[in-house]
Amino acid sequence: HYHLIALNDFLEHVPKNDIVSLLRTLGEGLAPGGVLAVNSPQAAGFTSLYNRYIDFTHRMVFTELSLNYVLRAAGFSEVRFVRERWSLKFTPRHLAYRAARWTWFRILKLIYFIELPGMKHPGTFHTRIFAVAKP
Repeated sequence: HYHLIALNDFLEHVPKNDIVSLLRTLGEGLAPGGVLAVNSPQAAGFTSLYNRYIDFTHRMVFTELSLNYVLRAAGFSEVRFVRERWSLKFTPRHLAYRAARWTWFRILKLIYFIELPGMKHPGTFHTRIFAVAKP
């Protein structure tokens, strides 16, 4: 049994009908206290459609909701999403980029609010999604 199983740019290549059973099998291969780490393209961002089709072998992309769903359906009881961390640099270029990105993410949140009122909206719009799960 393993303490860590890492799926880095892997799960999006698995046929949809096989994802839950694969995750269940991987969960059975974890040692007590072991974790499954999943790093995958994220579906909620503005460029997500591009990320989905940039690679012909991609079959799926996930949101936090859909990845949480398949992990829990596979028997994982503790699922945690890790946000992308940025180093804080005080150069004008870096500060301008962070301000533009912050503004862009607020615009995307507004779009989701207008287009999907009353529904749960994405927690992040980064191009990647990273989850850590325990059985």
